[in-house]
Amino acid sequence: MSEDLKSARHWAREMIERALFPGARAVDATMGNGHDTLWLCGLVGETGHVYAFDVQPTAVENTRARLEEHGCAARATRAASSAGWCAAMARCAGYPGHFRCCPARRGPLF
Repeated sequence: MSEDLKSARHWAREMIERALFPGARAVDATMGNGHDTLWLCGLVGETGHVYAFDVQPTAVENTRARLEEHGCAARATRAASSAGWCAAMARCAGYPGHFRCCPARRGPLF
């Protein structure tokens, strides 16, 4: 007898769906073409916000277009740089004093 354990992506999506709610804030660390950013916008609803970023400017443009097409552009802040990670995390966490960015790593230090 075999049991279908499903994919890691399935389990990650299930956990995220349980954790997010209307009014929540979320981060999409690799927005790509905006599929997950759009999905997160749906989970946080009209009163929530998604902070999305990518190192590729084309990803930001593709995501912008997708969100506008679905009427969700106002629910997401998009940034194209690893420095965007720090700014997005500070706003999402709401506690900018609780972490800082390391310019050498271009990433967060918690």
